[in-house]
Amino acid sequence: MKKRNNLVYSKNDEMSTPDKKAFILRLFLDKDVTLIETGTHLGYTSSKCSSACKNVHTAEIDESLHNRAKANCKGLNNITLHLQSSDEMLVKIGTGEIKTEPPYVFWLDAHLGNSELELEQKILKRELEVIKANFKKEDIRALLIDDSCGLTLAPDLMSVQECYDTLLEINPNFRISSILRGGSYSGPTPWDADVLMAYDADFFDLVVRHRNPAGE
Repeated sequence: MKKRNNLVYSKNDEMSTPDKKAFILRLFLDKDVTLIETGTHLGYTSSKCSSACKNVHTAEIDESLHNRAKANCKGLNNITLHLQSSDEMLVKIGTGEIKTEPPYVFWLDAHLGNSELELEQKILKRELEVIKANFKKEDIRALLIDDSCGLTLAPDLMSVQECYDTLLEINPNFRISSILRGGSYSGPTPWDADVLMAYDADFFDLVVRHRNPAGE
């Protein structure tokens, strides 16, 4: 099986934080992949990535945000927006109630950071447990967690080690890369966007190369 050797960033232009995150996610997508997003918000990630994959399923629990995302994604016919909790959508996809086709790439962005509600609900932890229980490891190409600095800023929610252990239970072939920057997005490349990347080593290589002083 040929691996995709494409995780390289060579742009010189500055990127906004949402663009950095979308850039990272698009590297893991292709026309065979179904993207599963939790936390639609305004639909920016879905709309930026829909052209790079087969289908997008995205969940938002807030009806006002859901409606705004619906308007923002109008005309993008491969995006399905679900007005429900993230774990509810994940269970329905994993059990076949929502019809989708693997392989899957997950973008988890429904968790609420270091908040009382997140401490109570433990959204990220629930999402990972649902994925582990309902999806086959061979169907998961990659799983990306946005705002992964929460693993260091709020370990009561889920510690770094607990997260890594769960990811490797989901797919033992995962390679995990993260920059736990404490919420700083000011670096010059997309890799400064506080995203944890767990990707199947049979499908992807992560390439690291020296950046010359000219930034080329």
